[in-house]
Amino acid sequence: LHLGRTAHNRYKLPINPTKDSTCNIPKQSDLAQLLRKMSLGIIDEGPMLDKLAYEALDRTLKGLAEPQDCNKKFGGKIILVSGD
Repeated sequence: LHLGRTAHNRYKLPINPTKDSTCNIPKQSDLAQLLRKMSLGIIDEGPMLDKLAYEALDRTLKGLAEPQDCNKKFGGKIILVSGD
């Protein structure tokens, strides 16, 4: 992908996630604004990510979402996960 990034880099996923982890994205940051506008997120090599990393991304996107989407998985965003 043009200007592609690793999932850890783009979504600021924690390296060693716990059951309460979130991604390191300040709510007023440019990245937070980008994620609010995002309609599709792509994660390549998804099976390599820990389940807790997905849960951290879910909590983070819900926290950034509009009120009507804050209870939807990934804040109502479509996340496409691919892998081998």
